[in-house]
This record gives sequence, C-alpha cells and structure tokens, in this order.
Amino acid sequence: MNINCNSATRDLTNFRSHSLLVSMLLWVFLLLTPLANASPLFGEVLQASDSSPRNAYGYSVSISGDTAAIGAWFGDGAVYIMQLDPATGAWQETQKIETPEIAAGRANFGFSVWLDGDQLVVGAPNIILSRPGAVSGFAFIYERDSVDGTWQLVNTTEGETAAPDEFPSQGPGREVVVDQGLAVISRDDGDTDSILTYEKDLMTGTWVQTETLIIDQSANTDIDAVASNITALALANDRLAVGVSINDSNGLSRFELRLFEYNRELGTWDASAQLDGVDAPNVAANFRRLAMDNNQLLITGAAGEGPILFSYDTQTAQWSRDTNFSTDIFNVVSEPNAILNIDGSRVVLRDDRGGATVFERNGATGRWAETLQLSTTLLGVDTPTVTSIDLEGDHILLGTPYVDDFTGALVAYRLDDLDSDGVAAIDDNCPSDFNPTQENFDADLLGDVCDLDDDNDGVEDNSDGFPLDPDRQDAPVSNGSGEPPLTPRPSWPFG
Repeated sequence: MNINCNSATRDLTNFRSHSLLVSMLLWVFLLLTPLANASPLFGEVLQASDSSPRNAYGYSVSISGDTAAIGAWFGDGAVYIMQLDPATGAWQETQKIETPEIAAGRANFGFSVWLDGDQLVVGAPNIILSRPGAVSGFAFIYERDSVDGTWQLVNTTEGETAAPDEFPSQGPGREVVVDQGLAVISRDDGDTDSILTYEKDLMTGTWVQTETLIIDQSANTDIDAVASNITALALANDRLAVGVSINDSNGLSRFELRLFEYNRELGTWDASAQLDGVDAPNVAANFRRLAMDNNQLLITGAAGEGPILFSYDTQTAQWSRDTNFSTDIFNVVSEPNAILNIDGSRVVLRDDRGGATVFERNGATGRWAETLQLSTTLLGVDTPTVTSIDLEGDHILLGTPYVDDFTGALVAYRLDDLDSDGVAAIDDNCPSDFNPTQENFDADLLGDVCDLDDDNDGVEDNSDGFPLDPDRQDAPVSNGSGEPPLTPRPSWPFG
C-alpha cells in the first residue's frame, strides 16, 4: 500500500485544527448554557492532621462563622478546630484540643461539641468506654483567646465517682449546647435527669452555674416511669428544647419534648408555651432529634412522616407549625430519627443513600423544595454512616466517624451557587432565588426577586398599589389605575 505522507500530514493537521475548533466551540457552549444536572458544589474530604487511627473523627461537629469544631471521642479523645481559608474557602486545621488531664483515661472527650462564636462546650460523658470506679462524666467550656486565637479551658463540670466495683451512670456531657454566653449541659445521675446551666458573667468574665433544671420523668404519664434519658438539646435566643426518652413500667417507651425559656435577670428557667398543631409532651412515637435556629425549631416526626418545622412569634410568644414545610417533600428520609440541622432558609437531612439532602425555602413564596443531594462518594465507601451534620451559610459538614477503621472523616461542601443562576452566593443579591440578571430596582442589598418592598418605601409590594414608585403608596385598586400587578416571582427550583 502506498501512502502519501504529505497528504496524510496535511489531513492530520486539518483534523487537529478542526477538532480544536470543535472543542473550543463546545466549551463556549457549555460555559454559556446552564446545565440542568450541574452541581454547584465544591466538596473535599477532611481528616485529622495526625491521622490517629480509631479515634472516630467527625462523630460530632459544630460550625459557627468561619470556625468549626470536630469531635473525635474514641481512644484518647480530642477536638479539632478548623478555620476557613478566606482566599480559597477551604477548611484548614488550626488547633487540636487534647483531653484535659482530669478526664484522661477514655472519658470520651469530644462525644458532643457545640460552638458559638468564641465559646465552645465539649462533652466527655464516659458512657462508651467507662470502667468501674470511673467518674460519670465531664463537660468543658472553652473560650477563644482574643490575642493569639487559641482555645483555652475556662470551666469544668465533673460528675460523680462510682464505687470501685460499679460502673458510673451517664453523668454530664452527653448533650451540650451554648448560645450567647449561656451553656446548657445534660446530666443523668441514674434516677434523676437534669439540665445544668452556666451563664457567663459579663462583669467578671467567669462562668457561673445558675438553676439546675430537673426533668420530671412522670410528669405527663399515668404509668410510672422507670427510666429516662435526655436524648437531644437545642438552644437559641434563651429558648431551650429538650428531648427526653422515657421507658415506663410496662416496658413501653415514648419520647417527650419539653420547652423552656431562660430568664437572665433571675437566672431561672420557665416552662414555655406548647407547640401549636402537635402534642408537645408526646411529640411522636419515634422522636429523637432536634435542631433550632433563631426563631425556628425542627423536630423529627413519627415513623413514615418527615420532620416538622415550627416558627416562634416573638409578639405572641407562641410556636406555630410551618404548613409550607410539607412532609411529602421528605420522601428520601424513611428513618424517623434522621440526623438533621437547620440554618435560616436551609435544612439538611441525612438520607437513605448514605449522604444528605438539602431543602431550601423560597424567600418570596415561603415554599420549601428539595434542591441538592450531598453524596459521600468522595470517601470511596458505600453508604458510610453519617452521625453529625452542621451548616452555616454556604458551608455544610457531614461527619462519618466509622470509615477507615474508625479513623473517621468529614465530607465538607461549599455551596457556591445554590440557586444555579450563574452568580456565586457571596455576590448574589438573592442567593436562594433564581435571578441571573440580578435586577435591583431600589439598589439595596436585596434583588427584586426576593425583595418584598421593591421601591424601599416601607410598604410591602403586596400592599402597595405602586410597588415601583417610592413616592406613592396607594392601596391596590381594581379599576385599572396604578401600575399593573407584579409578575409572579419565580419559585426555586423552577425559576
């Protein structure tokens, strides 16, 4: 066979040029065309810097601002502090908090963590690896040093010491929360469930123990309770929700929700109003989880029913059920005690696929919808167990402590463009609502899509006959005068 080398070379050159042109056109097309299945996520796997084997890194996790605390309770126990790199948005480990000497010897330090600004509470309840004669548990309060940014121990709570031949009861530290200088720690001394309360004295800077809240086991039952256990705490704006598991003398179990409000002047707790639309004492047969953010409370529902969201009205001091948070959108969650969390208009739930699902509320319509599925495939493990979820802003952390022979890991996601409108969340004037043009009539911080008062005249658009004229606030009329009604705003994810 004869081959014309010059012709073959020329054809090859033409082919390459053509291929390059096609590739360039394809990339331009991809950049300019929104992809229906494109993921606006940046994901990374985080592990402890020392890669200590079998420490269950990620069993507990808490985010506040640009800081995260990761509990690793197994073995010696530790808490790892992570900071967001402002340039890259990635997490960097800045400090490892070792188990304090007083709790050394497998106290499960890091079993629970809660972070709020410059305050951190760590629980070491000593319930997994306890031994006869041990202390029942500990809780530790840390504060961030304003000079060097390191975390320093400022308060210690110690449980009872068991007899040399007896195992300790649960003690303090299984559940911990802290919010605005108020720390709440669960404590179980066998026959008594209680809430330990510590408040930071603004004058002295020290943490002072105030009222101990006793959780009565049999307050809402006709059958004698024989055992109980505080399974969940949620705290925000001095409002506390307590989940309690109770076993009665018939061998039956149920789960109750108790609501309290803290009086800072007196340092005492008051029973709060009941939830509207749900039996507050006995929330659900399988109640387990709680999450609270500002004026919102998220609880698990009964088997086969998704979580339930309540909103708190500061004027009436009442909780009411969010009917837009319909349980039929949670068909991906079958387990009633799913790990969950909430931050503003975003909810994250552990799902049955080994990852988590994000639900988002539309700012204009109030409706909730599933927006993203967070996979843990980055770990290379089929359906790893997610034991902790926390989120703040555009960052979500999923804790998976049982991978790699209990070494554990975190899957960290950064949601750069949740509404997929081509504008990064940090630059988006409606980060949760589709608005690629970023139209903003009154040039304020909110775009027209999510701004309820487009002309910034103090009258919301639905009550303003001239929503784009700040000099007129006439009521809407039906005789054709005034501006035409606004076009319905797009609802995510259908925008």
